[in-house]
Amino acid sequence: MKNHNRFIHTLLFMCLFINQVMAQETDSLKLEEIYVIKAYQPKIDLSGKKISLPVNPIPLKTKKLNVTYPFIEKDYPIEFHPSDIEPAKMKREKLPKLYKNYVRASAGNYLNTNFDLFHSNLRSSKKSLSYHLGHKGANSTLKDKGFAGFSENLIELDYKKKYDAKHYYFFSPSLHYNRYHLYGYDPVFYSDFNKKNTLQSYLGAALKAGYGNLHKDKEGVQSGYETTIFYRYWSDNKQAGEHNPIVTGTYIHPLNGKDHINITGGFDFNRFVVDSLFTNPQSNSIAFLRPEFNSQMGDFHFSAGLSLYADLEASNNQISLKPKGRVTYNLIEDIFTPFIEIDGHVRRNNFYSLSPQNPYLHSLSLNLKNTNTPYELKGGVRVSISDFISSTFYLSHQKNKQHAFFYNDSKRFFLEDTFLSVANRFNVLYDDLTTTGLHAEINIIKEKKYALHLLASNYIYQTQTENHPWYMPKVELRANGQYYLGKKLILSTVMLYQSKRFAKLYNFTLQKFSERPLPAFFDFNLGGEYRYSQKFSLFLKLQNILAKRYELWHNYPVQSIHVLGGFSLTF
Repeated sequence: MKNHNRFIHTLLFMCLFINQVMAQETDSLKLEEIYVIKAYQPKIDLSGKKISLPVNPIPLKTKKLNVTYPFIEKDYPIEFHPSDIEPAKMKREKLPKLYKNYVRASAGNYLNTNFDLFHSNLRSSKKSLSYHLGHKGANSTLKDKGFAGFSENLIELDYKKKYDAKHYYFFSPSLHYNRYHLYGYDPVFYSDFNKKNTLQSYLGAALKAGYGNLHKDKEGVQSGYETTIFYRYWSDNKQAGEHNPIVTGTYIHPLNGKDHINITGGFDFNRFVVDSLFTNPQSNSIAFLRPEFNSQMGDFHFSAGLSLYADLEASNNQISLKPKGRVTYNLIEDIFTPFIEIDGHVRRNNFYSLSPQNPYLHSLSLNLKNTNTPYELKGGVRVSISDFISSTFYLSHQKNKQHAFFYNDSKRFFLEDTFLSVANRFNVLYDDLTTTGLHAEINIIKEKKYALHLLASNYIYQTQTENHPWYMPKVELRANGQYYLGKKLILSTVMLYQSKRFAKLYNFTLQKFSERPLPAFFDFNLGGEYRYSQKFSLFLKLQNILAKRYELWHNYPVQSIHVLGGFSLTF
């Protein structure tokens, strides 16, 4: 009951409180009761307001005015007051120090000796002067093959001078004196043979001089011309001598962009004379002209031309045109570059070019003919896997007319005062040869860490009349490498493999030719060099480590294992 009364009192109090809050200070609004009998619809009183828009009874005519807005030109003076600053200085990178002389010398078993001296002037933009003194030799006897000593000596000088921004002249004399002993005989059976009557020596002098202005502009485009005069005299101790003067010229004319025309021509005369009543002099000339057009369009490079050769022999003159061209395309920049090239030429075979290949020639019966190459095709791809690995794979196909082959010749008497016949001298015969080859070259070079060079070739030969391409292998592998053990020690290796070859022999007794296979061989060499400083180093070489006395020529085996030690000095 009490709770009920409390609720009633509270309700009355709240009603009085609300009434006081909503009341105004002045009672201007009278409360009335309003009864709503329909929905409220308010309206706005529009009395006294214009509803419709005014209408112009006469339409207005407007005229388009051509109004232009000229600019008023007025120069406002701008003052420029540069402040003084110090000129910039470019700090040049320190160039490595150059030295004028370099010496490399070594000695080993079989009394092997090697010596080289190189001299050159220091940095100069006006002239260059250098010379080279070289010697290589041995003094030893091979078991069952006689005395096998030899000596190769040379002096070379090169001088070039510029007398203005482009023009220059140069000359380069050289002198060679080589001595070999014909050791391909049995010393027991031929007891009369000695160092004196088995000696085959060569003496040669050459001079090359020229004048020109071949140069490159700032964009690397080459242009200009060069004229060269060359003369060589080559003789042996058997009264055979040869004169070979050559005149050549080169002209390069740039076109648009990197296109240019290259023209090379010359005249090559050769005269081989033997001081004998039974041998006539051999003389012939080669004249040639080789124009070529070179162009570059983006990653596409090509050259095209024709070569004109005139092979003027005393009894047979031949004039021929040879193709000349090259195409390369940088398919993947600096990574994958296919190429194809074709060329043809006439190559001089003379006393000088043949004797370095085989120094045991019989000069008194030497027959000289030039090799005519109608075409030489090459096609392949260059691949650069990274900055230090590059490789080249290509096919080659070449045809040679009158290719020079060596064979053992025993038709001549070895000693002039006896009737002995020994097959330890060589002569030359000629045959047409077609060669198809598959080649692979791989280079792995990491500067001052390691370097490896690999070369593999596989050949297919086709001769016209001969049974084999004499002394030419079908498979040839080469490898040489270096490995740096720190900054002081360097290890090196050289390896060579050649497959079976065939030698041709002439039997004086039976008056007929025969052939003999030469076994395949593998030549393995090791070396080490200790660089005490940048100026001085010591080295040691072990050659033919397997000690295989393989034959490069029939009856001419090589020495067994060689040990060479020496030093190099820069000063």
